[in-house]
Amino acid sequence: MVHLSAKPPYPSIPLRLTIERLSLGGEGIAHADGRVVFVPYAVPGDVLDARITDNRDRYARAQIIRVIEASSDRTEPPCPYHYHVPAPQESKPQTDYFCGGCSWQQLRYEAQLLSKRQLVQETLERLGGIRDVTVKPTLGMQDPWRYRNKVQVPVGWNGHELISGFYTPGSHDIVPIQDCLVQPQLSVAIVNAARRLLERFHTRAYDSGRHQGWIRHLWVRTAGEAALIVFVTRSPDFPQEEEIVAELLSKFPQLQGFYQNVNPARTNVILGRQWRKLAGADYIEERLGRLRFRLSPGSFFQVNTLQ
Repeated sequence: MVHLSAKPPYPSIPLRLTIERLSLGGEGIAHADGRVVFVPYAVPGDVLDARITDNRDRYARAQIIRVIEASSDRTEPPCPYHYHVPAPQESKPQTDYFCGGCSWQQLRYEAQLLSKRQLVQETLERLGGIRDVTVKPTLGMQDPWRYRNKVQVPVGWNGHELISGFYTPGSHDIVPIQDCLVQPQLSVAIVNAARRLLERFHTRAYDSGRHQGWIRHLWVRTAGEAALIVFVTRSPDFPQEEEIVAELLSKFPQLQGFYQNVNPARTNVILGRQWRKLAGADYIEERLGRLRFRLSPGSFFQVNTLQ
């Protein structure tokens, strides 16, 4: 039996783990050497080999080396940017960048709904001390894709071109993304077109390490076929403002409002306090039953309108 080391270097011999259930954060939970081991991208029922990446007094975290016996609830993630779980014949875990935005795509949707129900039940009983509570089944979507009505996409520089995408887990490294299956195609198209415009005008992406550059994030909110876009910038200037605004509004008649948000701070917080409307409407409108909501670019609204 491989015993967990208290301090680095961690055991190089893989741990053979059986995943029992999911944590609140979506990581698989197993036990080894009397301690809990959290394994990202694991599925209950998986039998897998893993290596320790973080070791604490009461728990450890591990990375999948290979899946020996896949759970019946495991499925192939449809997103090409999702973490790739090594197959039995593969010799090492994935080391390339992968998107940290979704962590449950390897789990069948029906199993996702069941796991969420179980997590609520467990939280009420174990943490809340409530007994004999009945948690009703989770209400899922008929088609659980293309649902997010808001997206904030970091913009960066990879050494030879402007990129936009999402951070790989635990880092500020941007994974360049051309499509995102949880976003409407409209918001994806707007972000890609805006990035290409910025590239054409040789716009400098924000560098958090040096606290230099201009464009930090592209922020898009949609309501049906209506959209708002926000350029989140480090400084209040806007090079080629007229050309960029005019071209995007011409290309996307769905864009009802165009904004700039200025965030000069050295921070991970996306939005700053200064807003500037460059063109169009103050808000777009969303309907839920008989209710109508006016959504300004920075307002709070649940991201899954249909659900």
